[in-house]
Amino acid sequence: MELDINDLKESMDFLNGLYDNVTSAIFIADHEPRIYSFNDAFKTLFYKPEDQILQQLCGNAMGCIFTVREQKECGSTSNCKDCILRESILKTFVEKVPVYKEKLVREFCINNTVIKKHFIFTTRYIQYRGDDMILVIVDDVTELEEQKLLIETQNKNLKVLINNLTAEMVQAAYELDTEKMEKEILLKELHHRVGNSLQLISSLINLQRSNMVNEEAQEKFLDTESRIQAIKLVYNQLLKEKKLQKIHMKSYIESLMNSITVNIDRRTVFITVHFDIDDIYLPLNTAMPLGLIVNEAIIGILENTDSQSRKILFEISLRKIAKGMNLAISVKDARLLPSFHELHENLSMELIRALAGQIGGTYDYDTSNGLKVQVNF
Repeated sequence: MELDINDLKESMDFLNGLYDNVTSAIFIADHEPRIYSFNDAFKTLFYKPEDQILQQLCGNAMGCIFTVREQKECGSTSNCKDCILRESILKTFVEKVPVYKEKLVREFCINNTVIKKHFIFTTRYIQYRGDDMILVIVDDVTELEEQKLLIETQNKNLKVLINNLTAEMVQAAYELDTEKMEKEILLKELHHRVGNSLQLISSLINLQRSNMVNEEAQEKFLDTESRIQAIKLVYNQLLKEKKLQKIHMKSYIESLMNSITVNIDRRTVFITVHFDIDDIYLPLNTAMPLGLIVNEAIIGILENTDSQSRKILFEISLRKIAKGMNLAISVKDARLLPSFHELHENLSMELIRALAGQIGGTYDYDTSNGLKVQVNF
């Protein structure tokens, strides 16, 4: 015998099972709002026995910090008039219009401990045992919000470290007098400075990465590894070319892009790169910031490209111009996400701006046809 899905929806056993087994905390309340029913997830979230929830006002049952500190009932505390949850329940009750995915950030007294919680809740008008009631669904997103905040903090710290490392390498280039030092001494000094700086960042990344539980956090640290690789390649190019002060830019940028594309499997995109790079050598204090700029532009584009854009064509040029040089990185056939156009909030763009300033250059971008990032110096 086949069971029609509509019959299943009408089954009280089915609805009760769904009510009790969803991970979201659910309760049913009137306009006061006083709780008349709740599921196991609600009881678990707030560590309350049934007699401290049923027929209790919403704020008291949830352990709202204002009801605890002021020793008042929900609806009469100093914060109740500004409570978004109370306002949403009342709005839905009066207008019979649902409120979807509102945010509630507040301290709650849970299991005798004051905890700041981030909730997302939805309210909907229902008939419950013949009375007008409101169904409230609450999702606890505290861990996710804390991880986001941690990622933002770590990104700021990493930005400072990368800028400091770049400045240190630039200073090292100025301090080392190649005319007065033997090649062996110079190579040892470079190895010492680069090794110590990269080890410092690697240790920080490994420590922080081990504490990350979500994929977004892991992705951020993988991107940081590509920044370190861009710096390593400068050092490798020095040893390869045997030129202790200048970098062959064509070989360096091509090696850098090969390094980036090798680790792109996690992004599930296919990358083609067209190079138009003059046969030039640049000093270390210019070459390394330029390599980091290329790396950051690629990271920023890949992180903010629609997942359906599986084929991406990059064009990278480094040309001599009348008053110096021009570096341009452009992508035309990638569907950039809307959020990427808020470039002032994009970490990669912030780093490009800072790195351009370190070499005394000017930075500009154009999003009218894909994205084009330019640095003149």
